[in-house]
Amino acid sequence: MMLRFCVILGVAVSVCLAVSVNDCPANLPRNQYLRTFGNRCYQFVLDHTREFDDAENECRARGGHLVIIRDIATQRFLYNTLRQDLGHDDIVWIGLSDQASEGHFLWGDGTPAKFTYWASGQPGEFGSLEDCVAMDTREEGRWHDYSCSDWFFSSHHENFICEFPLVEHSSPASPVRPSSAPSS
Repeated sequence: MMLRFCVILGVAVSVCLAVSVNDCPANLPRNQYLRTFGNRCYQFVLDHTREFDDAENECRARGGHLVIIRDIATQRFLYNTLRQDLGHDDIVWIGLSDQASEGHFLWGDGTPAKFTYWASGQPGEFGSLEDCVAMDTREEGRWHDYSCSDWFFSSHHENFICEFPLVEHSSPASPVRPSSAPSS
């Protein structure tokens, strides 16, 4: 899948770049679970589950982090990809939690959540027992907070989405033409 990513420079000049999975880090497998949107690569990890911190560590080991959802366009892209394209009907970890300070939700990079997409009644009422956030595709992608790890009777090994920066490709260097030395 190839998308266009455009940047407006000045009043009437824009630069559009064709973005594809070839612009994602080389260590990521090129398959149906790797997608691009805007200026990011997303790996939908649906073949195994992890507790929240283990999911974050796995993303970091690959050069990324759990997904940061900055706006409604990204939220819709992720939900539609999960639900419609990949047929996923469950929850997935996203990179938001209030593990550091109860009630203050931060993304994995330490930035506060400016955009949220909470389900009704969320974040939940169990306080410090529910610190990690997941998107629920059964509820139109709305967010819920859950326990970050297994707790008594409740298992919280979930699928997850990793986010990666696009890889910058250098343009080929212009050939250098030798100059002739001035004759004396």
